[in-house]
Amino acid sequence: MKRLVLAAPLLVLAACTTDFDASFNQEVVDFGDHEWASGPPTETESVFIVNGGSDSFWVHELDLTGDDADAFTVVAAREDFELPFELGGGVGTELIFRFVGGPEEAQEEFTAALDVSIGPPSRGARTRASLGLPITVFLTCDADGDGDNYPDCGGADCDDYDPDLASTLPELCNGVDDNCINGPDADPGGEVDTDFDGFRTCEECDDDNPFINPDATEACDGIDNDCNGSADAPGGEGDADNDGTLACNDCDDNDSSIGPFDCR
Repeated sequence: MKRLVLAAPLLVLAACTTDFDASFNQEVVDFGDHEWASGPPTETESVFIVNGGSDSFWVHELDLTGDDADAFTVVAAREDFELPFELGGGVGTELIFRFVGGPEEAQEEFTAALDVSIGPPSRGARTRASLGLPITVFLTCDADGDGDNYPDCGGADCDDYDPDLASTLPELCNGVDDNCINGPDADPGGEVDTDFDGFRTCEECDDDNPFINPDATEACDGIDNDCNGSADAPGGEGDADNDGTLACNDCDDNDSSIGPFDCR
């Protein structure tokens, strides 16, 4: 995926004899990739601003800039933090960032930059420098890659961690809301097992009778016991001679004078 961050401005110092060399210990504050389904990242990311010179300098301002500046906050880790603060030669201090944007923005990528203004104690002094640092976080809208976005991104995926659940998929008879619409509804009565025979309503032909299901043995009773679509016990379950005896119990279903007691 393409990632965009704001380019870091160059460190610019006015000509002077002051020996301080301000820098960050890394090139970008990157929260990495997160999924909308789990919400915005709650952890913090940090960077150290370091004085590599021998003289002290003061940090006068910490400004977050860019279109998504409001999605981040930054503080110094030290408890007595208050601008401006002094950073001695060879000393570093941690700056902590937190992402405060949320799914309601329906935006996948947030980028901003931190601008740090440093220099001598006096704000009006000529010797000032500006350090820039990109900050980025990417929140993916389709964590499971099934083509259906998380709802806050405009999709209708009810589980963005399961590629088998999406509004674009057909509803299956498995007790799960596969298409993310109205719950498990492959059958109008729901995907339940009313007679507790191990088969859901949508899997069998009579969910009120525990002896009728796809695993049942077909009996000679005129009923489709095994739910294969027909009552088909060996010999057939019809009554061609209308003698009241099914063919599977009648040794001659073409002669009404011959019944089951004559077939012994």
